[in-house]
Amino acid sequence: MAKVLLVEDYEDVGLIVRDYLQASQYTVEFLQTATDARSSMKSNRYDVIILDWDLPDGTGLELCREFRGNGGVTPILLMTGRSAVEEKETGLDAGADDYITKPFALRELTARLKAMLRRSTQYAPPVTENFSEPRAGMILGGKYRLVDQIGEGGMSVIWRAADTTMQREVVVKLMRGYLSQDDRTLKRFEQECRVLAKLNNANTVMVFDAGSIDNKLPFLIMEYVRGVSLRDIITRGGPMPIKQILQISIQVCRGLQAAHDAGVVHRDLKPDNILVNEDLSRPDAVKIVDFGIALLMQGGFERVTRDGMVIGTMEYISPEQLDDTVLDGRADLYALGVVLYEMATGDIPFKANNAEAVMMKHLRERPPLPSAMRAEAGPLDAIVSKAMEKNRNWRYESADAFRLDLEKALSRLE
Repeated sequence: MAKVLLVEDYEDVGLIVRDYLQASQYTVEFLQTATDARSSMKSNRYDVIILDWDLPDGTGLELCREFRGNGGVTPILLMTGRSAVEEKETGLDAGADDYITKPFALRELTARLKAMLRRSTQYAPPVTENFSEPRAGMILGGKYRLVDQIGEGGMSVIWRAADTTMQREVVVKLMRGYLSQDDRTLKRFEQECRVLAKLNNANTVMVFDAGSIDNKLPFLIMEYVRGVSLRDIITRGGPMPIKQILQISIQVCRGLQAAHDAGVVHRDLKPDNILVNEDLSRPDAVKIVDFGIALLMQGGFERVTRDGMVIGTMEYISPEQLDDTVLDGRADLYALGVVLYEMATGDIPFKANNAEAVMMKHLRERPPLPSAMRAEAGPLDAIVSKAMEKNRNWRYESADAFRLDLEKALSRLE
């Protein structure tokens, strides 16, 4: 059985990777700092080492160089959010055997580990445990027949299914089998069920039912939304027509207002979590999805993340999410301002080589106006600037107030 050292500073990411590898019968030691990793690499033997590139007190690159310089021969995999080929070459030159770029599929990670171990003389093949994984044709809850898998994340897999009673297509969000014994993950999944049950709006995804497989593996039954993610639209076409941007954003505001009225802050609004139907004249053409890390403003949810942990996606995160401030709906409005900017310019406002540098830009820098990047985006300048104010008291006071400015801009445009 292969022994793995995993070094990753973000606890949630590290725990997901650790649990997945342990479920695949690897023995995993999980550390979060370069200091601890350096000490452990000197005193312990591992079959493979996974190093995050950026750590709070050093880098995986430095650890790799030191380890190789001291004669270490254990295979090393670098995890990096960096996209430049030159930087990845630097990692390989430092002695890494392979690298994987974040975000990545867990199956790709294990495939790379197996390949590294096969090339190593210290290879100890893992014993694969058979989990009761969902399969096409399986019936859940007595009436939901799984058709095909259409997506996956760190915590769950998404299936298209047929509701045999109501004769309609639905989506099944099913927790990954290897996480079913993790209390914290179960609480987070249950929290999403309770969040979505509170929402009833045309612009938020609707939940029809919930259940579990053998009382062990929970699932959600949700409406099947025909459309594509806003991320796909931006990636495929770059900067979008201003009218289309305004139409989409108005519906996002309606969904956010409904969530905030129910006391729910999304906390991870981004293009990946916005689904868009091609017919924008429909009042339900835009849907906000994935409330997996949502926060209930009035309390009532157990805290399922460690105190001090930053929750959300760094490129869209509001400044107050980076400290201990009690959050409210204005955090989502900041994120929508970033999404507006990206739709208008084809790029995010703050970029850097690592998450910490992006975080500092959110705290200290103002992005260039959208019109500076694209002349016809002028109608969005004031709206984006107000939404992305560092001080949340200077932002829009509500999603409805945000929507009114968007509607005025659309009216002037038409």
